[in-house]
Amino acid sequence: MFGYTDYKWRRRVLVTSIISLLVVLLTTYFIISSVLSVTSEDDARVFELGRDFSGDPAAAFGLNLERVNSGNLLSYGGFEPEVLQSQFLAAEGTKNSFVIPTVSVHDSLRTSADYYEGADIRIYSQSQENYQLRVETKVKEFTAGQLQNFRQILLPPDTPTDLSFYEVAEYDKLIMLCGDNGYVLEITKEGETKLHNVGTSAKLVSIAGSASGWVAVADDGSYYLSADGQDWTQDSIEKVSFNDVITISSDGRSNFLACADKGKLYRISFSETELIPLNLDSNLNSLCRLDEKIVIAGDEGLLMSGSLELDFEIIKDMPSSIDWLSINANTEGFVCCGTKGGMAYSRDGDNFQTIDPHTLAAVYGIDPEEKQSTHKSIIWPTLANCTFLADQNVLFQAMTGQSWLSEAPGRELITSPYFDKKKVDFIASLSSGRILAVYEDSSLEMATLSDVVTFEPALDNGEVQSGDLIILEKVSFPPAYGWPGNNPEGQSIEAEPSAKGEAIPGIWYVSDGARLSLEKVAAHSPQELGQGCIKLTNDFNVDQSDQNLLLPAQGKAINSIYNSMPAWLNARVAQKLDLSRGEGLNESFYSLELYLRQVGLENNSVVVWLSGLHTDASHTVEKLGNSWEKHRFIFVLGQQSPDSEIWLNIGFAGRGALWLDQIWFGPTENEPSSLPRNLLEQLSEIKPGVVRLGFVPIGVPGLGDHSWILPEGTGARMSAFVSEEKNQTRDSVAQQGDRELHNLGAAFKMTQQIGADPWLVVDAMVSDLELLHLIEYLAGDATTDFGQLRSTHGAVGRWSDQMNRIYIEISDSTNMFTNDTSRMIYVDHVIETIQSAADYAQLEKKLVIVDGMDYDGQVLASNADYHAGSLSGSDIVRNYGEMSATLTDFLREMPTRRVLGGGSKAPEMIKSFYWQERGNNLRLADYAALIFGEAGKGINLVLIDGDKLDSPAPVKMDSALQLVGRAISDKWALPTATELFTADMTTDKLTDDLTAETVTDPGATKDLSTIQGGDGLNAESEELLLFSFIANDLRTVIMLNLGQNNISLRLGGSYPIANGSLYSFDERANLLSNSKIKSSSHIYRVLPGGMLLLVEKKLGDE
Repeated sequence: MFGYTDYKWRRRVLVTSIISLLVVLLTTYFIISSVLSVTSEDDARVFELGRDFSGDPAAAFGLNLERVNSGNLLSYGGFEPEVLQSQFLAAEGTKNSFVIPTVSVHDSLRTSADYYEGADIRIYSQSQENYQLRVETKVKEFTAGQLQNFRQILLPPDTPTDLSFYEVAEYDKLIMLCGDNGYVLEITKEGETKLHNVGTSAKLVSIAGSASGWVAVADDGSYYLSADGQDWTQDSIEKVSFNDVITISSDGRSNFLACADKGKLYRISFSETELIPLNLDSNLNSLCRLDEKIVIAGDEGLLMSGSLELDFEIIKDMPSSIDWLSINANTEGFVCCGTKGGMAYSRDGDNFQTIDPHTLAAVYGIDPEEKQSTHKSIIWPTLANCTFLADQNVLFQAMTGQSWLSEAPGRELITSPYFDKKKVDFIASLSSGRILAVYEDSSLEMATLSDVVTFEPALDNGEVQSGDLIILEKVSFPPAYGWPGNNPEGQSIEAEPSAKGEAIPGIWYVSDGARLSLEKVAAHSPQELGQGCIKLTNDFNVDQSDQNLLLPAQGKAINSIYNSMPAWLNARVAQKLDLSRGEGLNESFYSLELYLRQVGLENNSVVVWLSGLHTDASHTVEKLGNSWEKHRFIFVLGQQSPDSEIWLNIGFAGRGALWLDQIWFGPTENEPSSLPRNLLEQLSEIKPGVVRLGFVPIGVPGLGDHSWILPEGTGARMSAFVSEEKNQTRDSVAQQGDRELHNLGAAFKMTQQIGADPWLVVDAMVSDLELLHLIEYLAGDATTDFGQLRSTHGAVGRWSDQMNRIYIEISDSTNMFTNDTSRMIYVDHVIETIQSAADYAQLEKKLVIVDGMDYDGQVLASNADYHAGSLSGSDIVRNYGEMSATLTDFLREMPTRRVLGGGSKAPEMIKSFYWQERGNNLRLADYAALIFGEAGKGINLVLIDGDKLDSPAPVKMDSALQLVGRAISDKWALPTATELFTADMTTDKLTDDLTAETVTDPGATKDLSTIQGGDGLNAESEELLLFSFIANDLRTVIMLNLGQNNISLRLGGSYPIANGSLYSFDERANLLSNSKIKSSSHIYRVLPGGMLLLVEKKLGDE
């Protein structure tokens, strides 16, 4: 019984399994059949590919890499100092001096001295024909904040004669003044004046502007809003008398802050008004904002400090006898003035120091030599207005119309040499670096804040001319920190043990009792050390130091429980590893490489160790000498998560000095002289034909000359300046947004390994000498200086011999050149300099010069081979019309020059293709439509931004696009495919404009650009895109589906494709199949958002 039951059960299981297997196989067959379209379908659309072609072939496709990470897990391991680089047009000059706009007016961290003292200067002449270096020299002397180029501002003829102005504001170089009877005066960028009225007779006492528009407030509680400064809308608040208004726009929102009598403060926007409760009765007279800080000045000694969150606190210990009437700010901080000669200064906006009014004695007609006790009975003048000029220079205006100049806080004021012809109502310093004076008779005078610089050696011939380009360059080292830098009084610093995560990763700390300084590397040092190194000193008598306490350059001291110092050591530098960039530490071997030298160390020994691990990881350098030595250590580490707190420490016992440089720590699979292996693996998967090396700085402002020869993994430059108000460490503040420096040799080695052509970017700060050195590095003999350096960087022979093609783009990332003529002249100058290099002949046949300038006009007049621009997509591409509109707009804005055979324009190159918002809804077809839509026609080459190579999805998308790019490179674009309409197609599948004769005629055709298939759609709404290319009589076809449904088609006509390889991708760039095509009747199925790539082969070829 049981045996019979078991037999029946097993038979049932067997039958069920066979049926299930058949169902799965049938389902799989139908799915594959549907995807691959291996069977013929009656409703497949039929297209005939074009045959004629002309112009240039599609050159190549690749990636644009603006930033990449190095293999160094440490930040700032090269200790390269900040380079301040600025450019200006000379207003006038002599053979040894020039006048330029004030350099520090927009810089919240640096003074004029920071820019000028010890700075190098390059002076270039610019004309319609050439751009030429006149002299390389140095700053000898400078005078900052001088007023130059005085000119009267003419009022419109309809200006009332009795009109008085009370306040001025500037936004985007547009100046607006407000005054009596509702009048607003507009001064355009070109200096033209226009008079507007807000529609009432109110007395407008203050005005402010933002990206959204303008606001003006009146003393009767009314306020007025305008988007353009011409048409105004009115609102009002009862029982309020406004005094001042400023812009407090933040996070993309436009808000204004207005103060009034009786302690009233309002936030005003274009949609609402909000009362900010202060619980005060004193009149609020003036407002001022500097970065994130806002200060309010009022009667009875009231000063309040707050942030953009409008959380204000009263500043204590201010004299209540003074009514503060005006407050102003610049890079030096805040200054305010008021009744009874009141003056006060503050660096941070929180702590103000009052100035004794006896500094007014000389300008007020009192003998300053008299005892100050005799000044107590004097009634000092009311200072109604104050404004910063440059650095610490402040102009004060008395209520009686005089203007007096203070050159530094606490110094005696002098009579202003400016605006002394008539009585002054007020003087305003504008954000554009201009000064506007409003006189008692309402006349206006404008001047420019300028610096006068003397240089040595002087010009050999002629003088500095108006329009000459001045380039300033200065290497700036940050100040030392640690004891006694951060702790000059010798007081002990106490800190509770720090919690995990409190230490800032990626910055250098120094132990309490020691000192860390950045120094210039001596001239005889190894070249790979660059310009800067650090010096750890322990030569001080510090009895109360806490050796476990770590001090940063700026900010909070750290006493990490994960990073105690061995008791037998006395000084160390330490950095917490930033493991957030990856997946933490893998179980592997890690290498530490660094350069060391010492003076005065006990036993001449140095210890390096990692803390935060569960095992000991340390090494000791014995018998370290006084000259630079390179050392390498291997650590065996276990798995560590990204939130682990792992520290690298380097220290010594006793007293002495230790110098360190080029510290590199990372997995042994990464060579310090190469880019990281994971980047190479990602690029090897993508296989780009060209890689734009935007991450290698050549002439980039703020990154210094010859930065491209510094060792790989150097890190970003260390800023010499810090904003204490923002509480940022100096190590974390760097020019160009913490941009890492990368070695050109490492970048070339990477492109060689992946088989890509390199694309270099030469920016506007490059010098002629640096260009000559660049060509020598690429193509010079190994016996030349830069040929030897190339070999040191690991190259075998000339790079020009190892590359198929080298692109050099000439660009201007900071808009140094202000018009198309100067841009064109600079490009030609760079080309001429490159062609003058001794080794240019070795490179000439492989070099492609690209003009990467952003031109205002549409005519390209430079001698570059091509122009390159940037193309962006905004959303998914739904049809041919949207693709065509995007590409047409792009090409319309690009300059053109060369005319090809048949009268067509030269193709454009795209150096950067990106999405404005890269959402998950973007499909492969959206990318491909814009990248290949004009390939071989209006666009010759496309580089896709490789900004998310750490994510699998972008890598997959880039890989699919680059596969297609390689397939069509060096091939000519064919004309638009023609759709064929055959007799077996039913009438309801044809478009309305086809006649009966077309239906019955097997040879009837329609061009794809005029009619798109059998669903009644017009060309603009067509969802199927076909791009075809040819070389050696073999065609390559790209098929894209921008719609939501499958599309079937066949390639027929007189020249069908009977043999080829077919790649099928879905919308997420998954490769569904790679199959062979053996029939000209093959039906192709393109999935929604997907792409097919068909590569024709010769008959008989596999």
